[in-house]
Amino acid sequence: MDGKTASSYIKDLRQLVREKAIEAKKNAQSPSGSYDIGFLMAYHDIVSLMQSQAVAFGIPFDEIGLSDIDPDADLL
Repeated sequence: MDGKTASSYIKDLRQLVREKAIEAKKNAQSPSGSYDIGFLMAYHDIVSLMQSQAVAFGIPFDEIGLSDIDPDADLL
């Protein structure tokens, strides 16, 4: 696998995780959303982990499409 393929995979995965996280937040805010709160917490952890690993590897968030989401502000 070349670097371009890996980069495309990461960007696509990031988009899918972001969409699922936002959906979980909407569902968790509904009157019957107590089940979805667990999903929201999981997505918060996933996005936080992805961002902390990007920092550890010196990857700017915008390079992998994570600059537009703040787990603490957007997923809590």
